[in-house]
Amino acid sequence: MGNEWILSLCLLLCVFQQWFWFIDRKSHKENMKARKAMFRGEQFAQTYRMWKRFYREFSVNGE
Repeated sequence: MGNEWILSLCLLLCVFQQWFWFIDRKSHKENMKARKAMFRGEQFAQTYRMWKRFYREFSVNGE
């Protein structure tokens, strides 16, 4: 009877470990998605500012 209790405890700990690993991995993936989206947004804003500056200089010089 004592061995069954120890075996069930080990099984329960393994299940919890796998569950926590899954949750941690899922949050890591979501964090990476958010970082990539933020990076894309920053790149878009930088490109937009560059073209805005270019257009402003082009329209002022009239060339």
